[in-house]
Amino acid sequence: MNRFMDIVRFWRASPRQPGSLLLASVTLAIGVAALAGAFTLMEAVLLRPPPWPNHAGVAVYGGRTADDPMRAASPSLYDMVGNPAPVLSRGAARMPEAMNVIYGRHRGLLRTQRVDVGFLSTLGVVPAFGERVPSRSGGAEVMVSHSLWRRWFGADPMAVGRMLLVDGQPMRISGVLPADYRFFTDVDLILPLVLPVDAVDRAENMTAVALLAPGSVAVFSDTVMGTAGRNAASLHLKPADRHWYGATSLDALTAPGASTTIWLCVGSALLVLTVAAMNVSSLMLSRALDRRQETSLLFALGATGWRPWMPALSAAVITALLAVAIGMPVGALLVMAVRPLVPDNWLASAGPLAPGSDVLVAVLASALLAALLAACSAAAHQHFASSGYPAPAFAPRRAYSAMALVQTALATLLLCASSAASLRWWRLDQRPLGFDHANALVMEVRAPPAWYPGRDAVERLTASLRARTLRLPGIETVGWSTQLPVGDGFVMPFLRPGGAVVRLQYVVVTPGALESLGLEKTHGRWLEDGDRGDSERVAVVNQAYLEQVDGRGVDGVVRPASGRHAARIVGVVANTPLGGVSAEVEPAVFVPLAQIDPSSFAIVRQWTSMYAVLRGPGVGPATADAFARIVEDMAPSLVPANARTLDQVAETAYAEPRRDTVLLSSFAGFALALACVGHYSVQAVEVISRRRMVALRGALGATPANLMAQVLRRALAWALPGVAMGLLAALAAHRWLFTTDSVLGMGDPWVFAIVVPVMTVATIAAVGLPAWRAAAVEPWRVLRSD
Repeated sequence: MNRFMDIVRFWRASPRQPGSLLLASVTLAIGVAALAGAFTLMEAVLLRPPPWPNHAGVAVYGGRTADDPMRAASPSLYDMVGNPAPVLSRGAARMPEAMNVIYGRHRGLLRTQRVDVGFLSTLGVVPAFGERVPSRSGGAEVMVSHSLWRRWFGADPMAVGRMLLVDGQPMRISGVLPADYRFFTDVDLILPLVLPVDAVDRAENMTAVALLAPGSVAVFSDTVMGTAGRNAASLHLKPADRHWYGATSLDALTAPGASTTIWLCVGSALLVLTVAAMNVSSLMLSRALDRRQETSLLFALGATGWRPWMPALSAAVITALLAVAIGMPVGALLVMAVRPLVPDNWLASAGPLAPGSDVLVAVLASALLAALLAACSAAAHQHFASSGYPAPAFAPRRAYSAMALVQTALATLLLCASSAASLRWWRLDQRPLGFDHANALVMEVRAPPAWYPGRDAVERLTASLRARTLRLPGIETVGWSTQLPVGDGFVMPFLRPGGAVVRLQYVVVTPGALESLGLEKTHGRWLEDGDRGDSERVAVVNQAYLEQVDGRGVDGVVRPASGRHAARIVGVVANTPLGGVSAEVEPAVFVPLAQIDPSSFAIVRQWTSMYAVLRGPGVGPATADAFARIVEDMAPSLVPANARTLDQVAETAYAEPRRDTVLLSSFAGFALALACVGHYSVQAVEVISRRRMVALRGALGATPANLMAQVLRRALAWALPGVAMGLLAALAAHRWLFTTDSVLGMGDPWVFAIVVPVMTVATIAAVGLPAWRAAAVEPWRVLRSD
């Protein structure tokens, strides 16, 4: 009963002395936030079951490349493989594509995927409502995603049976997908796919899945490889490519390459929690030394057992609970910030990437354990000091000081990485992007083949919309392009002058597009209205084409590898960061829409949208609405979407260096905060435990400034070696882990010029309060009390 009352009295007294308790809780919350973020990622990526009930027995089959484990199959290969003995069921899905969807007042350019009758059943996916699609006859039915069902239909179960207009075709909603369903990417609609019995399409644009008998993946893989080898000629495969064909377990393709990264994150988070716990122990020791007279009185009155430890253990529980209350929301925010950096193929489920109850329990248990261990460490030292026994051989203060040194080295290393990433981002920002991104608007439009069946129909559509849009006030140029100056696009094979095949960025444009995109012309002319289908074939290339493919430039010739029409180069434009400012510049060929081969255009339009680009001083927030009204008036089945300025497009060029800077700065901020807390707690303990010595020096004539300087010198004596260790680690990382042109140029002298002053100032600021306490010691009061 007495022990329980001791705990109650301590808990009641805690709010009257909130400073040290709150500091300890915030310190531990840093570790809790890091651990919550790491555990959330681990649960979502590695532990959460995929949304396919049959995943353990399903294999994906077809061909793959050396750098991508995911397999793809052509309709021809899918038909040739058929249903051999190990296959219990099979299915296929096309690559996702954008489609115009209209339902009442809702209009959108949505992500869709066509699947055959066996795909969802092979995966074992059961609709949340309604029935699976498609029917065997390939009827006009569609399944909607759970998120679209909530957004457009308000989660109404009666949505099943209603009609949508998909690319101008009425389609009945047959069912709603489960809330967590996704197949390596998010889609809004599932449409039917009907494959012919004797397919002749050899393009590998499908994902083929098969539910196999247990233990038969290897046998089925050999079957697929043998089928590809026997039919290499009809599949247009080289004999040497046969070994790239086979089957891979679906589970093996889930979160590829994620395990090592996730476990490194968890290990780093546990290290941060350990460091935070050491700081909490030091803070608790500082508080315990302040209460040593009370503890000595307890021993003098005969306190035994756990009673002298109760205040420390009670403080540990309060600290852990407050740390979890503070750290869990911070961890959730950290996950939200990291979410754009997580590759889509890591997340099998469409469920939210947020900490669940299991993560909360694991984090709470870890925080309690860390806080109790920290409290026991502090209480043990206090127990020996207050009970009259000699102190243990291991001096805690030296251990805490050494820990502060290690924390300083870690913070310095991470601050070097953060500074290097920031400098790299700043330097990349100084490079010209190769296009003028001011006063321009981009909107994505996709013309459905059902309404615009060929190239000529699309050309007429774009020409009429362009003419109407040019009448808007303040619009000077308008054009259409299948690719923007930043971001990956469609790739086609071309021939070098010597005959070797090279794959180039292939961009289809209309007159006015290159000017509207703001590209910088370096030689020749733009593509013009006179470049018609019955005129000479022409093309514009970028500077990278001259540097990497053919240096002849204007009046040179670009030759498709298919042997179709060659085109004369009439202009050259500056390079733009197609893959981002940090990626290698890619050669690109721009061809007029009016001159592209109809069969090539059919392939291009299947996988890319058209972007309407409007440029002029009148471009503003109302321009997108005005353009959308023009499209709705002239082509009611089309839904312009994803309106953004070219300024926003230009910002995506810096996505990768910005991501590195934000991520590394977050870790550096955590480490720097812990290092500061470590220095504070070490010097706070030093000032309290050496209070009599400080008083003696004051009595012998030391001024407050001298006493403050002594504390600062002692802190810097531990901090500066830690900074030196961190700089040496940064140099080693730069030399051995990264190349000289690495993302992290941590050997840059400017990095050291930034980091050393920051760490020095942070250390001085961290020990400012203990230094002030040392200067405020009154010698006569301390010496008289002793």
